[in-house]
Amino acid sequence: MITEALNNLLQDEKAALATYNDALSHFTEGPSRGQIRLIQDLHSRNILALRNLIQKHNGIPRNDITFWDSCRNALQSAASLLGQKAVALALGREEERLQRIYHRALENRDLDDGCRSVIHASLLPQINRALGHLEELQTHLRQKAG
Repeated sequence: MITEALNNLLQDEKAALATYNDALSHFTEGPSRGQIRLIQDLHSRNILALRNLIQKHNGIPRNDITFWDSCRNALQSAASLLGQKAVALALGREEERLQRIYHRALENRDLDDGCRSVIHASLLPQINRALGHLEELQTHLRQKAG
């Protein structure tokens, strides 16, 4: 049960990273591109931490991707039609969704105290940082359009 719950989180993180990889092609200038790269790094760190937790609990990290796959397609369409501001807004909404998932994981009794501690002390703060970077990106895009 522990590894299943952790693998679910891993799937969301991996899909989020793939989404940012796709979004990067729409942010070709310095500051915006830099913010996306910072967020990619945060998700990469969470992926590594989750893989380690899964293996620590004698599990095998899964390689499939969940909900974010559909978001990737939506982001591609949004970027084509509406531009960078729409992509940044959509990414922010997905980070908020991932933040809620981590909050629910903290209450998941399938996870032991060690897992919840890693989520609380490491994984969730990374998501909060990602949200901060997205706020900076949105501010930059508003000023640029300004």
